[in-house]
Amino acid sequence: MNVVIGLGKTGISCVDYFQRQGKPVTLLDTRDDPPGLAAFQTTYPDVPVITGQLPAALLLATDEIVVSPGISLQTPALASAIEQGVACIGDIELFAREATAPIVAITGSNGKTTLTHMVAQMVRDAGLTAEVCGNVGVPVLDLLKDKTPDVYVMELSSFQLETTFSLKPNVAVVLNVSPDHMDRYASVAAYRAAKQRVYRGCHFAILNADEPEIWQQGVLPESPSNQLLISTRHVLADGFSISPDNRVCLDAKPWVATSEFAYHGGHHNQNTLAALAIGHCLGLTKDTMLASLKAFKGLHHRCEKIATLDGVDWYNDSKATNVGAVVAALNSLGPRYSDIILIAGGDAKQADLSGLQPVLKQYVSRLIVIGAAADELQILFGEVVSTHYACGLEAAVHEARQCATMGSAVILSPACASWDMFESYEQRGNLFKEAVQELIDEQGNATQT
Repeated sequence: MNVVIGLGKTGISCVDYFQRQGKPVTLLDTRDDPPGLAAFQTTYPDVPVITGQLPAALLLATDEIVVSPGISLQTPALASAIEQGVACIGDIELFAREATAPIVAITGSNGKTTLTHMVAQMVRDAGLTAEVCGNVGVPVLDLLKDKTPDVYVMELSSFQLETTFSLKPNVAVVLNVSPDHMDRYASVAAYRAAKQRVYRGCHFAILNADEPEIWQQGVLPESPSNQLLISTRHVLADGFSISPDNRVCLDAKPWVATSEFAYHGGHHNQNTLAALAIGHCLGLTKDTMLASLKAFKGLHHRCEKIATLDGVDWYNDSKATNVGAVVAALNSLGPRYSDIILIAGGDAKQADLSGLQPVLKQYVSRLIVIGAAADELQILFGEVVSTHYACGLEAAVHEARQCATMGSAVILSPACASWDMFESYEQRGNLFKEAVQELIDEQGNATQT
């Protein structure tokens, strides 16, 4: 018998997978009354459902436990079953056992979703088919019902990699690592180790030369010819890098000026280099890759410029749910403006937020704090930058409007998850857009991007 833990998109796709194979399955959820329970029971009336505390005896009696990424492996009953030798896997593991097309596996703390879409677009522009999956898009097991594409482009979280053992990607990359999910990991080293799992069994490994600690302890391809370096800081004799005059280079030979891309500088350059390195390993042509990346317009909620109002630019960076993402955003946008007004706060996930201090001091004139982390942010940075509390996102937008001056920018880049106030970072970003739109409607002379 198989047990699936978690009544969400991933869990339901796992149940459906076992049903298609004619295998018995039981669904568990740690919540007493999880959302969607009634609908699930209507669709799958023959699947037993147990909610609340996980039944230890059932876990010990199962063949494999399939756990959704949102469930911590340290949950007592689950940890006990694992300790006693019960296999605990995720949907990516089930997928890896059956997938036949080449897989590009992408992970990292920041930028991985954007990179995933960049690579998929390059593959499609080369005349091939690509499916975006993993931590984004439809659940991976649902794709097994469809026609096999030429390439699966897979974004993977550390949680998904913890329960994956059979994945052998054609190309793998850990884009970067900065502290995140410290409510799930005992240390940054443990978090990094989970990310490094993406390199196990890969054919080509893309390695960030600017963060060698990511991959030096990883399991990499033995042949150096199957390892490709990228760097935004140093020109590489072997690999993709950025020159001092801001050109993309391969093996120190210039390819194209970064200014030809819609998004460039800072972390955008890192995404571009990683995309080119992956495409190179897939055998895509230089012309196809460059044309595709020049046409790429970015994704919502990621340093997304949404309006200009009275000479002030407004950016929605709601996806910035950790310190590293905010640092990247401010390093990219800060030099362009006379000053920055930053809206930050939310669920800090027990992360150390002190790493924000250097960029706040360098670029930010006013910090407007919201959500559960507001007090912590005020204590940490009240003497570094002018810091003000807002009772909600709309109030923060109105305060930013009052103090912003021509030539400055207002950025929602929270450094925190959204769960204390919103359903998701998407909802947070959309509500920010709506609040800014109300300012535009009131003013009537704004430029909307």
